Amino acid sequence: MASTRKNVDRIKGPWSLEEDEALQPLVQTHGPGNWSLISKSIPGRTGKSCRLRWCNQLSPEVQTQMEMQNGMGPQFFSVMQEMIRREVRNYMSGIEQNVLFLRTEAIGNAVVKRIGVSKLE
Repeated sequence: MASTRKNVDRIKGPWSLEEDEALQPLVQTHGPGNWSLISKSIPGRTGKSCRLRWCNQLSPEVQTQMEMQNGMGPQFFSVMQEMIRREVRNYMSGIEQNVLFLRTEAIGNAVVKRIGVSKLE
């Protein structure tokens, strides 16, 4: 299967601080929606990776949500009243699933250590 796009010089690892600092003014200049245009100014990053980085980590809306989550805890209705544009239920569900996964993983590791069984067995 032949690829029509060149994967040369593609960066697949974590974003650097310099890339984050370059992305923020580009989004302010071009608006959140012109991701292919924005990605041309950030070597090695695609429009999709720029969009995901902005929407999931760098957007001021995400920063506000994280501050509210830290201040209010998992109080769904309090957070819902403060958040306007985000799908609150899905957002809170994702956070709860991550916490549940971490707790389950920790319990699983404790059981494995207690009975002396390797996880791979």
